[in-house]
Amino acid sequence: MRCTVVGKEYFVGKIKANTNCEGQVIKTDQINNIVVQPPKSIKMKAIQIMSELNLTHGIFDFIVNDKDEWFFDALNPIGQYLWIEDIKGSDISCSIANWLMINN
Repeated sequence: MRCTVVGKEYFVGKIKANTNCEGQVIKTDQINNIVVQPPKSIKMKAIQIMSELNLTHGIFDFIVNDKDEWFFDALNPIGQYLWIEDIKGSDISCSIANWLMINN
């Protein structure tokens, strides 16, 4: 799961692996990404971390298991986000540019 935070805006996308009936990952050219809404607690904690670290932009990676439990994997203040724009139709690049124009 990738969560991109820009200021107070929050964008989330999930990469879902293509698997066979035994649960083995199947490599295909088909992209299997979906938009999700994270639990409110995850969103609040991410924003709190951003505030405590004095960050205005950050990419959080989470692993979500079959029980919908979220496990923190990484926070990257300059991570990749373009694939979330592709699946959600959100313009994260524009949000970053707007934030820079307002706060520069």
